[in-house]
Amino acid sequence: MARPGEGGAPGSKGGGVRVPPRACLAPARACGLGPVRPVLAGWAPGRPWPDSPPAPGIEELCAKREELSRQIQQEEEEKNKLQNDIRLLTEKLARVNESLARKMATRNEFEKTIAETEAAYTKILESSQTLLNVLKKEAGNLSRATELKSSITKES
Repeated sequence: MARPGEGGAPGSKGGGVRVPPRACLAPARACGLGPVRPVLAGWAPGRPWPDSPPAPGIEELCAKREELSRQIQQEEEEKNKLQNDIRLLTEKLARVNESLARKMATRNEFEKTIAETEAAYTKILESSQTLLNVLKKEAGNLSRATELKSSITKES
């Protein structure tokens, strides 16, 4: 049996070495914080745990830390997902902008070609109208000349 002050479970007379509560040590290592060492004067691993209970609320603090670590991990995963979504959307936006620029340039070429074609067509119509007017005038002149010639021939 252990002598008083040598260790053992609180309220027991048995001996043995008490260690810090495991519920808090394992998650601390999982979080990358390393082993948690109790801050009690004179205690060292392998030595009996002092008869005084651990600091009040330490397990509650460990639980809160673990919950906070879980929330941090979730938010980091969400952040990574959002950054990936932003990257994908940025790439998609760049592709759409390039496609839009090509289509706008093609549309501008169509507008230029249409304007040039309409101008040429208008010139052709004007030239045709001028030619038609010249032909009508010449036809009238020929008609008068023919009538004049036939009247001269009839008189002779």
